[in-house]
Amino acid sequence: MEGMTVLQQQETAVMEDLFYLFLGFNGKHVRTSTAETAKRKTFVIDSGLDTALVSKIQDSVLPLCQAVQSIQSYIDGGVEERSEKRRTAIVRGFCSGLRTYTGNLYRDIAQIEEAFHRGEMTLQKFCVRAGRVARTAPNIAEVVAVVDGCGRDSEIVAQLHQTQQRMAADSELAEQILFLLDCAKRPYLEWLEGWLCFGRVSCDPGFFIREKKDIKRDSSDYGKDWWTEHYAADAAAVPFFLQKSIKKIVLTGKYCSALRGCGIDPQRQTLYTETQAGMERGILFLYRETDTRLMGLLQIEKKMHAVLGTIKRNFFIEDPSLVSSFIDIAFAELLKTRGGVVQEQRLRECFDIVTDGDCFLRCSFASESLSQHLLRVLSGDGGRKTEERGARVFHSFEAFTLDFTASFPLNIVLSQKTISKYQLVFRQLFLLHFFKRAMAGMWAKGTKPFGLSPELAKQSCLFKRKILGFIDTLQFFLSLDVLERRWKIFEGKAEQAEDIEGFVTAHDEYLDSSLRECMLTNPKLIEITATMWGVCKEFCDEHSRIETECLCVAEGEGLVSSALGRVDELSRRFDKTLRVLIDGLHFYSTADYDYHLGALAARLDFNGFYSRG
Repeated sequence: MEGMTVLQQQETAVMEDLFYLFLGFNGKHVRTSTAETAKRKTFVIDSGLDTALVSKIQDSVLPLCQAVQSIQSYIDGGVEERSEKRRTAIVRGFCSGLRTYTGNLYRDIAQIEEAFHRGEMTLQKFCVRAGRVARTAPNIAEVVAVVDGCGRDSEIVAQLHQTQQRMAADSELAEQILFLLDCAKRPYLEWLEGWLCFGRVSCDPGFFIREKKDIKRDSSDYGKDWWTEHYAADAAAVPFFLQKSIKKIVLTGKYCSALRGCGIDPQRQTLYTETQAGMERGILFLYRETDTRLMGLLQIEKKMHAVLGTIKRNFFIEDPSLVSSFIDIAFAELLKTRGGVVQEQRLRECFDIVTDGDCFLRCSFASESLSQHLLRVLSGDGGRKTEERGARVFHSFEAFTLDFTASFPLNIVLSQKTISKYQLVFRQLFLLHFFKRAMAGMWAKGTKPFGLSPELAKQSCLFKRKILGFIDTLQFFLSLDVLERRWKIFEGKAEQAEDIEGFVTAHDEYLDSSLRECMLTNPKLIEITATMWGVCKEFCDEHSRIETECLCVAEGEGLVSSALGRVDELSRRFDKTLRVLIDGLHFYSTADYDYHLGALAARLDFNGFYSRG
């Protein structure tokens, strides 16, 4: 440094130190403070340097060095507060973008250093060129500090997006932050491509699709639906640029998973990633394609509409001859208290005789009566056993139901939960058919048991007529006014459904509305109808008792008065319960806006007998 003044020598020494500081090393006269904090670096300057020189580098270059070192420290993972688990794919992608940024920065610093070694650089020029090269470094360092404080990967990309929007006036800075954002969200695009094209869930904790592996697609659990619960999106983990399309993203992956489950490999497609609008178009394209393929599979190969029609025809007893024949040959077994495996096997054999071994029709037996099951579900006490609730004894005709297990992928529409709703309607209709056949059987036997008392015969015939009138009215209402009408509405919605999800939603709405209008979701009405069926069962037992006593006893006059009193008591109880039911129908038709209940009440009390009361 011969021929240089002291000030020139100090400038040269300081510039050499600044090159080291940009690279993260200490210089001779300017070095990093040993008392630095993890969040902010400070520098110690030799006190022998010129004051003006120190002031110049403190105001211009040292803040840039500080920012660059903070960025490099984040890249290297030197911040102790950031644990190893935070080095997720999104963070690694963000760091990759930072490496590119610092690489370009170091390249420009190297050009300045080359000019310095050629003797063409003064401290003033150095400050100007370094300020031009690293102008955005403090802003990038602030972004890094904010990102370091984010708890979720989705928060990282959200913060980058918000910062990029705020810095839109500074085109250079906005472009650099946009580049960092693209690097950070690149793993999302890779995960998304695997999910949208193949239905595969990434094991990375940053992915927003969650898979519940404990829910199997062939599960028979009423409370678990594979299609709606096996895959779900974690709302808090969804990045901002996918929030508008999250529903279609989830469904597209589900459709791909279903296709793979059927042995069909989904075709790989290229996802548009240039802009958010392009990405949304790509997601929509994949969604429509997979939906069309899966819907075609269900309708053409699996004959979904034909299966639904068969289920409706059987579970809603549109052809009563099959059920009537079964009740005729198994009437004695159905009247018995529900027993064990032997009794169920006898009933299954009777059912197989009637159905001629139809593989589509299978029967099963519930562990509790219809009213017990409904009241337990509606009360939210689904986890407790019936025995713990002191359940009453019930009969086989109350437990009998049809069963159907849909194969994959038909169980997307006909899940076990959906079949359970069909079974509830069937059990209610089966009770109507059972008691109707029971009353018809009494008519067929004639009035021989009541030959000793015309009054008893008259009272019994009037009671049977009231029961049959109630059953016919309710049966007509449920079959035509509710189930058939709702089915027509469902067919209209199914034709207008744009995708499988729309079809499934329309089908679920059909079943839910049918259950509600069939009085299977109102606890009060369930209890009232259960009481009426109990009265009907008592009358069947009473009729059998009178028949047996009159046939076994030569002199039956002594039985007439007691039998007449019992039949009269049952008739009055039936009238009282029916009056309560009609009042309840009127009340809920206005309170819950279920106007169809008012129509049923008007039919049950067509002549105003019960309303005069």
